[in-house]
Amino acid sequence: NGNLIVNLGYQFSHRREYTHPTEIDIPGLNLQLATYTYDIKYNFNLGNDFETSVGVNGQFQNNNIGGATVFPIPAYHEFDLGPFLVVKKSFGKLDLSAGARYDTRSITQQAAYVDTANVFYPSLYTGPNPTGTPNVYKQFNALNKTFSGATGSFGATYNFSDEFLLKGNVARGFRAPSIAELSANGADPGSQIYHVGNSNFSPEFSVQGDIGAFLTLPNVSASVEVFDNNIQNYIFQEQIVDANGNPERVNPDGSPNPNGIYSKFTYVQSQARIDGGEFYLDIHPFPWLHFANSLTLTYGTNLGNGGHEPDSLKYLPFIPPLHTHSELRGTFVKGFSDFRNVYAFVGFDHYDAQNQFFAAYGTETYTGAYNLLSAGIGGNLVNAAGKTIMKLFIEGTNLANVNYQ
Repeated sequence: NGNLIVNLGYQFSHRREYTHPTEIDIPGLNLQLATYTYDIKYNFNLGNDFETSVGVNGQFQNNNIGGATVFPIPAYHEFDLGPFLVVKKSFGKLDLSAGARYDTRSITQQAAYVDTANVFYPSLYTGPNPTGTPNVYKQFNALNKTFSGATGSFGATYNFSDEFLLKGNVARGFRAPSIAELSANGADPGSQIYHVGNSNFSPEFSVQGDIGAFLTLPNVSASVEVFDNNIQNYIFQEQIVDANGNPERVNPDGSPNPNGIYSKFTYVQSQARIDGGEFYLDIHPFPWLHFANSLTLTYGTNLGNGGHEPDSLKYLPFIPPLHTHSELRGTFVKGFSDFRNVYAFVGFDHYDAQNQFFAAYGTETYTGAYNLLSAGIGGNLVNAAGKTIMKLFIEGTNLANVNYQ
């Protein structure tokens, strides 16, 4: 009556950053992260053609940090578990779907100590007496946290015709804090930032509504989608300032130094709202020729934790400006001689100026508008049987060599 899908995965990431010019074999950063993922799902028909999926998915992570001289995050174990149920049903032109899920994330980390006997090359202390050994200090406290939350969604699609449909959805979301947001306490040599976490964080919850209209004609495809997402306990970074209101600078070990090479950032929580939309238009007068255009716009507002927020705190960080993309592409499936699926394109991207940025404490600054030009050509080389034996292409972005941020 149904089918069972089991998807298991394993990833190992070994990230090393070498930051000591005179000791090129000693990594400044050395993170060894093993991730095991699982996704088990059973699909079946429940009752009168109710398409149903029930399952569970999540991951287990194990991170080690030894063999380095800087330690921005601790060694930790993390286990995620998320059982879910999804049901779909069609009533003529109306398609309905609903889902429910319950997530749990458990994080365990042990206390970690750093030996600074060699001030230029500190190392992770693994001896039996960290509190009684000279030049050893605690980098990370022990931590054992569990976060959980229920989520759900309800959506509907009305098919006015084969060419036009309208769909909407409302959902409650959940996100547990990451290990960096909870426990970071160290320098990241690549970004020149000293990160500080907060172990008292609560999980994020959101309520989002979105609606979209979709049109598909023989020579034109178009869509318009808008969304509004209200988030509780939204986590983001802000720069730390000293007693005089200036950005705090620190040494690699976190000690204050006005001339230090690292800026100090911490994580904070706030109520937030993210809304925006996307417009898409593809004109294809011939099957081989497409003129595709898209526009995306996102607003991120920091609602604070009660009371009026000053202008410098009004917006969320890392919010992209208005972005438009246009691309003219020709694709020739039959190609020429031994080349098939030959294509050529030229693209144009416009990024608007970003005036709505998180200005508090110098965390972010204004960025100007810019335009990028791209182009490319390529195709598949096939053998006598028509089988692809090689793909050849050359593509370029920012062909006008524009400086941008």
